[in-house]
Amino acid sequence: MHQYTPSDSLINLLFENGFREVTEQYFPHSHVRLELKGEAYHPAYFQRAFRHGTGTALIILNYLTIRVLYRTYVLVESRRLAEDEAQAIVTFCKLPAKQQGILAGKISNLSELMAAVDPAKKIEAPVSKSFYAIKS
Repeated sequence: MHQYTPSDSLINLLFENGFREVTEQYFPHSHVRLELKGEAYHPAYFQRAFRHGTGTALIILNYLTIRVLYRTYVLVESRRLAEDEAQAIVTFCKLPAKQQGILAGKISNLSELMAAVDPAKKIEAPVSKSFYAIKS
């Protein structure tokens, strides 16, 4: 099974799944070094950021650490990801922003994220008890 670390292989996986790089917005110093000066990417010296569509989730390669953020909340932080873990993160980031928000409140680690985006499970918003209350 393939292991992903902050590297070109993880970046290629993100691009293949429709992510776009937003490093310029979050880490302008790294963007200048990568794009304008043409330096080769090395995870120990650079930070990079990626987002899918207009979603709220953000994948940050913070030097040697992979972070998944929803708004300002860190959902996942790891130095390496197994193939299924990386796929769960990609799946979460591809969800509509509303579903990301619902799940983000329930996720505090990588295993919870993997369980939350399991295709066998149906993702639904919690319904309040007052929704079904009969008004007299």
